[in-house]
Amino acid sequence: MRFCRETQKYTLQAVATHLGINLIEYQEIETGKMLLSKKQSRQLGKLFNVKGDYFYEAALQLDLLLAKNEMVTIQKEKIEDLKQQLHELQNPSTSKESKTDNVKPVKHLR
Repeated sequence: MRFCRETQKYTLQAVATHLGINLIEYQEIETGKMLLSKKQSRQLGKLFNVKGDYFYEAALQLDLLLAKNEMVTIQKEKIEDLKQQLHELQNPSTSKESKTDNVKPVKHLR
């Protein structure tokens, strides 16, 4: 969408107005934060003189890629957590030392 908008010299506001939405909503659609509706896709198709489904299919593919990217990030974090747990299980003396380093001595009052 951005490529079409810029090559045809439309402003963000002009496209948002054409779609009947505000500027922020259009920016979220163009950046993939919000999914484009079929109706909006058809409106963009008319504006840019392309098949309306083109924009809708592209939006769905972008949404799928973003979701997959998020899942990969989550899985990488889980792997790092598991590596840390494995390291602590294989080296119990180092994990005990690191835990006791943070413990403050208790003062007994008599």
